[in-house]
Formats: sequence, structure tokens, C-alpha cells
Amino acid sequence: NLKAALEKDSEQNLTLDDDRKIKVQYSGFSYSYRTLRTFSDFSFDLIASDPFWYNLVISNDTRTPTSGVGYTVNNPGNAPTRCKVTLTNNSGVSVADNIRLKNNTTGEEFQYRGTLANTKALIVNNRVDDEDVSVLNDGVDDIKNFEGDFISLNSGDNTIVYTGPANVQVKIEFYQS
Repeated sequence: NLKAALEKDSEQNLTLDDDRKIKVQYSGFSYSYRTLRTFSDFSFDLIASDPFWYNLVISNDTRTPTSGVGYTVNNPGNAPTRCKVTLTNNSGVSVADNIRLKNNTTGEEFQYRGTLANTKALIVNNRVDDEDVSVLNDGVDDIKNFEGDFISLNSGDNTIVYTGPANVQVKIEFYQS
């Protein structure tokens, strides 16, 4: 049963007796019986593609920034971390080919070339709560209209610059490293 639990197709969260997790996938499993199939010794290896421990609780920074003006988002952890960015259009009109977000600290930047309808959300997920990167416009895959980088945060202060129409809310979610 233990081997079956380990043999998942994707990475799993490994947690200890605190508030941190690491994503791991098992590699190899061996066992031997000690006495008449009553007791056994076993061992297995775990591989972490991202070797950092992250907080179990997601952090977020939500604001409606001024276009072209940088603001600070702080990652209080001690290592870089991936971000999930949600841009909600509250401008009163549809926005077409006019949304850009840049982390000046890392140099990562993306532009969305599609149309974001009023009151709808664009989600750019850098594997924060999913196994793969994704770009969703109102819940529908729209990676074809995305160009650039999937944003991450360095440890400490990061300067984020949103460029686009007024009244677009920017929410950045991440796990502290």
C-alpha cells in the first residue's frame, strides 16, 4: 500500500511537523521481509525538482496600480518563488492587446495580446497551484495570446510594473520560500 501511494504520476507535497512543504516524486522502492511476512524493511528515494521548502499558506498582494508606476511586492522567504497573477478588468470596457506586467527586479515580463472583457479575469499561473503553467481568460485556455515570461519573485522586495488601462486589479499569489 505504501508503494502504491508513492507511485503517483505527478509530484506530491512532502510536509514535516511544521508549516513547510516541498514538492517531491519518488524514485525507486525496495523492501525485504524480516520475519515470515510480518515485519519488513523498506527504503525509497525522493527527488525534488525544486529544492526549496515553501510555506503551506499562500500569500497574496492585491491592488489596483497606476499604469507605468512601479510598486513593491515583498517575498519574505529566502529563495525565489513562482507567482500566480490574476488581472481583473474593472475598467468598464473590454481591453484588447493592452496588458503588460513586469517584475523589474527579475527582468521577467509578459504581455497579453487577447481581449479581456469588462469584469472578467485573466489568470497567468506559473505552476503555483497546478502541475503546469497556464493562461486562462475567464476560465478558458488562452495561452496563444500570451507572450513573454511567467513571473516569479526573488526573495525580498520586488518592483512590479503594470502597464495598461486604469482600474485593472492585479493580484499576485505565491508561497513564501
